[in-house]
Amino acid sequence: MLIGAERSVAVAGRGAPAESVTVRVPDWAGQATVDVEMAREQWDDFTDFGVTDFDSSGQQVGQGALNYAFGRHAVDARATAALKGRPLTVELFPAFARYNGAHPWRATVRVRFLLAQPRAAGAGTDVRVVPGGRAVIPVGRPPELAFPEGFTPLIEVRIHPSDGVGVDAVRRLPLP
Repeated sequence: MLIGAERSVAVAGRGAPAESVTVRVPDWAGQATVDVEMAREQWDDFTDFGVTDFDSSGQQVGQGALNYAFGRHAVDARATAALKGRPLTVELFPAFARYNGAHPWRATVRVRFLLAQPRAAGAGTDVRVVPGGRAVIPVGRPPELAFPEGFTPLIEVRIHPSDGVGVDAVRRLPLP
């Protein structure tokens, strides 16, 4: 299923100053999420890491905190609806653990815009896999959708056990 679009941005922080990533909210967006990830070894240098979302006028429309090397938050659905076709800025505010301990840092910001209703990206396919085995699953071409600059299609692959026992395996991934 085509579930939306994703943009991944590598951020090279200069130290204590905030860093920001700005993206345009597509007209079809029903929901938005922001992921921030950094190397686990680097996380020990911080006590906290603020992540705040702003509209083009500077009004705060969302926030989250990176309390570990990875964090995710959802942008309020009303804010996402109000920002359609307009910019959304994600600002990163590092809080270093040591006095005078500010130094360059790196993080990856992933902004995802999700459709209100996913769209089928092809018909299902039966695949047989022996326990412990692997199989290649063909992915259909996703339906056409206008993506903001720098975004790629985001799909969800869902695998159901043939006997109906157990839970589905689900993976969300951007297509190159």
